[in-house]
Amino acid sequence: MRHLIVFGLPVMGCLFLAACHTSKYSADHLPDNLIIFGRGGGVVGMEYRYMLCPNGQLFLQKGIKGSINSLGRIPLGRAKDAFRRVAEWNVSVWAYNEPGNMYQFVEWDGHRVAWNPHTSELGVPSEVPLLYNQLMDIVKQSGAE
Repeated sequence: MRHLIVFGLPVMGCLFLAACHTSKYSADHLPDNLIIFGRGGGVVGMEYRYMLCPNGQLFLQKGIKGSINSLGRIPLGRAKDAFRRVAEWNVSVWAYNEPGNMYQFVEWDGHRVAWNPHTSELGVPSEVPLLYNQLMDIVKQSGAE
């Protein structure tokens, strides 16, 4: 019985830790359910695409064909909150695509909302730029921008 306790508890502890482990993604193996957000346009048409994974990992792609680089991880609670909020958006939000010369965007689940942040009348529901600004604040706080 003593051997069971001495050897069994560490094995059970390892199994418990393995079950609690969150997935770790790489630039080559990203999950399907990403929140992609960023900005683009201008003279050169450069686009900055930040990719937030459900586990809080953050990636950046500069340009449509640029390489994808890891920026680290944001707090898991903030990532979960962002995914919850995007999932609650009404379908009509995803019908808005008026980027203009300079634009900001949010993508999720195969849908993209793009808008010109420099116009006085956005036309896009207020929760979209609000979430975009909160996500960009997270990027700035992580020192990744």
